[in-house]
Amino acid sequence: MLIWTVAVLLLLAFGSRVLLLADQAVWWDEAWSVWTALQPFADVTEITARDVHPPLYQWLLFLWVRLAGISEFAIRLPSVYAGVISVALIYALARRIGGVRAGLLAALLASISTLHIAWSQEARMYALAATFTALAAYAYLRLDVRGSRWWVLLVIGGSGAALSQYLGGLALVILNLHWLLTLRQRPLAFHRRWLLAMMACVLLVGLWMLFAIGLIRTDGGPAVFDPLFVFHLVATLFAVGQSAFLNDYTVITLVVSAIFLVGLGLLLRADRRAGLLILLAALLPPLAVTLLSVPFNPFYAPAPEERYFVIFAPLVLAGFGLALDRLFLLSRLLGALAALTLLLIYSAALLDRLDARYYRDDYASLMATVSALASPDEPVFFASGDRYPLVYYHLERAAGDIQVQNVQPLSAAALESPDVPRFWLVRIEAHLDSASDGFVAWADANYTRALDIPVDYNGLMLYTRGSVDVTDPGADVWIMSPAHELRPGDEARMGVPGGTTVQLLRDGRVLAEDYADSWRLAAFPIYAAFPPGDYTLLTHAQRQTFRVAHSQPAPTNPPENVDTLLGPMRLLGYELDRARLRAGESLALTLYWRADERHYANYTVFAQLVGPFNPTTDSPVWAQHDGYPADTPTSVWWPGLTAADARQLTVPADAPPGDYTLIAGLYLLDTGERLLTPDGADHIVLGRVVVE
Repeated sequence: MLIWTVAVLLLLAFGSRVLLLADQAVWWDEAWSVWTALQPFADVTEITARDVHPPLYQWLLFLWVRLAGISEFAIRLPSVYAGVISVALIYALARRIGGVRAGLLAALLASISTLHIAWSQEARMYALAATFTALAAYAYLRLDVRGSRWWVLLVIGGSGAALSQYLGGLALVILNLHWLLTLRQRPLAFHRRWLLAMMACVLLVGLWMLFAIGLIRTDGGPAVFDPLFVFHLVATLFAVGQSAFLNDYTVITLVVSAIFLVGLGLLLRADRRAGLLILLAALLPPLAVTLLSVPFNPFYAPAPEERYFVIFAPLVLAGFGLALDRLFLLSRLLGALAALTLLLIYSAALLDRLDARYYRDDYASLMATVSALASPDEPVFFASGDRYPLVYYHLERAAGDIQVQNVQPLSAAALESPDVPRFWLVRIEAHLDSASDGFVAWADANYTRALDIPVDYNGLMLYTRGSVDVTDPGADVWIMSPAHELRPGDEARMGVPGGTTVQLLRDGRVLAEDYADSWRLAAFPIYAAFPPGDYTLLTHAQRQTFRVAHSQPAPTNPPENVDTLLGPMRLLGYELDRARLRAGESLALTLYWRADERHYANYTVFAQLVGPFNPTTDSPVWAQHDGYPADTPTSVWWPGLTAADARQLTVPADAPPGDYTLIAGLYLLDTGERLLTPDGADHIVLGRVVVE
């Protein structure tokens, strides 16, 4: 029965890590991993030596990508495997110390830990380093077995952690410190095996350091010496797996931390040696990262980030299992409540992470366009050279005829050659590279821009010189975006030849259309007012369907009816959270709008709280909130579209008490001209608000 239970937990661990594995675009660090792994082996070794990471992960990825390819799913799969093996070792660790129940509880929490899952789905070295850390700790616990050869696994785990990520060497520091603190509790044979294993680890890691010591980067992030912040970050990571908006999770973090600390205290009282190991694993990593971030550090200074604490997550998660086991021993009811609390928190955090994971088409369509339109012998330059891993990754991923060797950062020297009569220029995150504007200006002055394909604030341009043929290079090329889910702020894209009309449809209704006079990536922004559901991009030859999510559902009837027309928009009604408030407080107002007809001007909503004359603003307006209705330009509203428009008005602290009037309306931002109601008023009176 036990083996089947463990198998189910490992299956859960695998499923939670492989789920939606490819449903996130490759980011800079992952693209760098792949770009490095695609180089010759000697170059892989030298590149990692010149960076801030040791080579083991890149060596393994070098072999893997040649077997499995570089799709988003393939490049992340090794981290999935490492994560599942790590969960198995967490079970073994906790069981070795506390028994079967402790092992099962630890494995269950590790299987659904958002922190552990997140870095088991990244093409980076952190999950691998965590697995080696867990192996080293488990082998360390098994060195007590007489005549065993666990020291070999200790060497593999300890040196593997340090050679996967330099901070992984801290795992050996933790184990050595624990060995020193428990020195008298060990037999002489243990010490011999331990010293032999440590000498082997030093030899293996030292060989690499001799090669890399003069090459390693010494820069880093801004110096941060704030131990309280780092410990707050670590506690939140192990509670909800979040490293942003930490204060939003304070209560949950305190609950999870209390369960861990109380259980750890009970473990220390019952088994001081085991409890001390977990305590060191919880305390030393945040202290080490804090110390490494001080200004006088001569080595690379890592900013406190969640990725560095994943390396030590196996020991901490094993500690959670041991803590829960001790609470069960103290009181079955208390242990059950604590375990249920952690399971609910971890499950909710995991669901939030899954909900946030979807594929954003930041570069894929643009790079597929480059690959499809550029001839193999045409050079491709790109501005914003710090994005080169993403450029190279997506070009390799597109698997077109273009040779990646022809792709290089833009420079005037490269373009001055008479052998470059025609070239392509990719602009990626140009706002991050001020020099790119000068290069583009130089290209515009010396070449003719024959084709310009904007993609959000990025883009692709074809430059020609002299009498070079500039016929549309994409007469028969169609590009389908890989994104199958879009959210407000995204764009629905389809690459189409010149002379094509692209329509955006929902339920058979044409919502918008765009005509391409030359090859282009037709793009339709998605806004908050677009109701969730299936949408379609349609041309005479292609159809592409996608789903809109996380936008506003169609609202219900407003609590307060207004039903007043303002130009093409109708204010159906409103909802107010309260009609009485004190000065300095805020009220929440929701306006319910419907478009009665299509209009191509963009109107701004104003919501104002009007009262006694305000000497500060020289008007009777005391609070105001302006913006597009439901954050959606009115030019894209189609007839019948209805949306809720949430606004917040804060009454100044010096506002006098009395009766105020709440009004709303629409105006043109450029001119300030307000739309009129059918009876000629330039605003709609919503109601009375009392300021006390």
